[in-house]
Amino acid sequence: MNKLFFLLFLFLASCTQKVWMVESPVYLDERIKVSVKTDEWKYEPRILPKHVIPVYIQVENNTDATLKIRPEDVYITDAKGNRYKPLDAMQVNESMRQELAWWYPHFWFVLGDFPDIINRAFRWGDIPPKTQRLGFVYFPALPSNVDSAVLHIKEYKFNLKLRKY
Repeated sequence: MNKLFFLLFLFLASCTQKVWMVESPVYLDERIKVSVKTDEWKYEPRILPKHVIPVYIQVENNTDATLKIRPEDVYITDAKGNRYKPLDAMQVNESMRQELAWWYPHFWFVLGDFPDIINRAFRWGDIPPKTQRLGFVYFPALPSNVDSAVLHIKEYKFNLKLRKY
């Protein structure tokens, strides 16, 4: 009986859903608004959040100057100071193709690109005055011992907490 209970516990523990949540999802400067959501991925492949952290970012530039957002302006840090850089959408796409090909080896030739990963990615570069840019930035899954982190977007900081369901 104890062995059965232990196996059931292991199974349920492995099914625990981990979701990164933003504590304060909006930063509003005088004329720049940055919004962040971590639970927005509702596209294909549905299992993407089990492999990477998709962070939905919306930047509104209400100034008269061009705002530039580059990959090096966006990163996550943990309590130990480790820095996690964003992943390229094409890399994430290829990684998911390989992952699913491993699970479905007889159908690997059917697995094309995942347009949602690529088309919904945040586009780096200039944000002209009075416009906005939005999309997903993908980060590597953080180590299992990390339960809080900080998302940096230029000088703006967002606290992230890990919730387990």
